[in-house]
Amino acid sequence: MESALSFFNEMKSVFENMDDDEGIAERVFSKLEAKVSPEYSTIDSLLSTAKSGDSKAAYDYVTRLNCSGYPEKVKDNIAWIVFYYLKSVLEELSVNEFDEIVNKYFSLFTPNASLAHSQILNLAIKYSGLHPNYDLVSFIQKWGLNNFRDEDYVANPSFGGGLSLLERSVRRCFINKSVTLNQVITTFGDVIDEKTISSLLSRSYSSILYKDSAELKDKKRFFADADEYLSRISGVSVCNEYHSRILESVVWEVDDNRTKWFKSFFENWGFGKSLMPADWIGIQKEGKSLPSLAVRAMNKYADAIDVAEEDPFRDDYRELLKEGISKLKDNESVSRRLARLLFDEGNVDDAIELTRNLIKTHPGKFYFWTDLAEFVSDKDRSLCASCLAKALLSTKEEKFVGKVHLALGDILCDMGKEKEALCEIERYRSIYEENGWPTRKYEAMRSRISPGTVATESNMGLYHELELQADSFVYSDIPSHVMTLVEFRFEEKQGGKKRIVFYLYDGNNESYKVNPNLFGLDRKAKLFCCYDVKYLEEAGKKKIVSIKPIEKTEVLSYQQAVVDNVNKSKRVIHVVGKAFQLVIPEEKVYKDVKLGDILEVAIKKRIKDGQSMLTCIHARKSSAPCDLIQEFSGKIRIKENENGPFGFVDDIYINRAFLSDLSDGDEVIGRGVMDRGKLRVLSLQKE
Repeated sequence: MESALSFFNEMKSVFENMDDDEGIAERVFSKLEAKVSPEYSTIDSLLSTAKSGDSKAAYDYVTRLNCSGYPEKVKDNIAWIVFYYLKSVLEELSVNEFDEIVNKYFSLFTPNASLAHSQILNLAIKYSGLHPNYDLVSFIQKWGLNNFRDEDYVANPSFGGGLSLLERSVRRCFINKSVTLNQVITTFGDVIDEKTISSLLSRSYSSILYKDSAELKDKKRFFADADEYLSRISGVSVCNEYHSRILESVVWEVDDNRTKWFKSFFENWGFGKSLMPADWIGIQKEGKSLPSLAVRAMNKYADAIDVAEEDPFRDDYRELLKEGISKLKDNESVSRRLARLLFDEGNVDDAIELTRNLIKTHPGKFYFWTDLAEFVSDKDRSLCASCLAKALLSTKEEKFVGKVHLALGDILCDMGKEKEALCEIERYRSIYEENGWPTRKYEAMRSRISPGTVATESNMGLYHELELQADSFVYSDIPSHVMTLVEFRFEEKQGGKKRIVFYLYDGNNESYKVNPNLFGLDRKAKLFCCYDVKYLEEAGKKKIVSIKPIEKTEVLSYQQAVVDNVNKSKRVIHVVGKAFQLVIPEEKVYKDVKLGDILEVAIKKRIKDGQSMLTCIHARKSSAPCDLIQEFSGKIRIKENENGPFGFVDDIYINRAFLSDLSDGDEVIGRGVMDRGKLRVLSLQKE
């Protein structure tokens, strides 16, 4: 060995000067250095023994050595001996015994980045799984964060949940529940980014909560683990996929009994700052379309505010709602929450303006009118009553408007309309009793009415009187359009039910499809009744926001046309007008219509497959003079071919249908209509 060491030392300078791009010389040098070192043969033999299963004697031997001067290759072998021994006894060791072996390992030499050193960390990770209270953070600090190899940063898809050794070491630190996210970030901050660290913690708790809910079905444990998760992330801003999954689980599981708890949870979870872009997108769950996670969380939070009767984090909440409006554009619940918050904060005018816009863009929603009634109540009691009347006209669902009847009754009492007020109060009582709800406020309101007062049978007429002020307040900046009801249709809804649909037409014969229930319209309205209609135009589309019945008037635009053919078998007629021809179903005109009759026709134009199409909306007989018809006279010339006789008067063609009582050379008079530049005969007789 002395001779070999001498030769080795002479060779050092040769190795140092070699071109060794592939590292061959370095590997040879390392092996030679190990072989000429003290204890090499003994340690190499002990390593073989440890690998074969007898690691105790090998471990006892190496722990008595002073390894400080040994080359790295020998130190690496000593580390493997400790590894094989520790692995063989791992499941039997107490925490103190494990720490004793670990401390001996660290005392043998200064650990270095190597496969053996990484495998020692693997054993510590495994041990922390057996002993959840083990202080893995302290172990890793001793192990040395600078000893992670490049390979330890690479994930193994088939091992450790697809995580790298570094990621698994981070995640296992959290098994000890006294370890916080902030501690782990402080420990690992130099080798792994904060977002990845927090994501590993969130991933673990996402799995835990799923197990609590789906497998164990233990709600108590679920909410306890959710609280535990929040305590672990305290003081750190977290935003990742698994953090959002945890909120999703909580929103799904939280019930009315935990509404107040959710307020605290959402605030500590991170509020709007922790929501990801995907959290604003609607989802499909169990075959149903659900609002986005962000919307559902905000709705739960708003409910929690009402239950807790506490002020929310005003700035955060307001900014979250504003972000919701910008991301969701037309989401009524988010906008409504913001209006409520503005009102609670004293920004009454802003709340009113936002609610006015909601009414315009979401017609037929009674609750926006009740919100507006509340917001204006201190400013204008008359307008408040008008808004409440509008709310009652905007829904057929009486179950939801008991309080609206009560509020309107209160104002009507102040206005001295006791009969009408009593009608509203009784409606409130009736609704609440039908649903088994307490009617404590009824007696207090009833005591305000003079004894012997008899309630009106219905306040529907009063509603229509009152609503005018609300309509003017909300819709005054939107122009009116007069339209007429021309057609009813029945459309099938889900479940096989049908609903009636109105088709209204304006003065340009443009049609508008309307659900009468949405606007509180009488579904038994008569054809050609008229309405004052207001609509908004966005991106070329018209959205109706208000429909009010008005006195009947002429709305449709009619054009004169002449009947030039009546097909009895198909029950249709053909008419000719200026620059148009049209087939009209017979049911749209009088049953006794005949050739040559003058009609007034309302036409709708539409484009189909790139071509202009005409449809008759309505037709009626006309007694007005018509310049479409021309009279003619002259001598008839009758000819005949294989199809039968035909004739001419000058250059006017005469169909054989008009020749039965005529002879060649007869003087005749007739009437015709111009059709594509030619006169088409309607009648003919001898002069």
